[in-house]
Amino acid sequence: MSTENKKQTWLAGLLQGWGMKEVWAKVLAGALLGILGALGVLGGTSCSADTAAKAARFHELYHTLSGQPCILVNTQK
Repeated sequence: MSTENKKQTWLAGLLQGWGMKEVWAKVLAGALLGILGALGVLGGTSCSADTAAKAARFHELYHTLSGQPCILVNTQK
């Protein structure tokens, strides 16, 4: 099993433990790992327009699958 599969299995298991249905947990885990990979958080070494485009596509995929809008949080006081 690849490292990516292990990460997805672990994350999906965590989400299921929090009460999420299995299919949604797998979709969300894959999307989150895809976004993190596209952003270079999981070992990527470069930032490019292609990376930003991938992140935007995964972001849109989340909204398409969840039907939820972005939740903006103002952290400034």
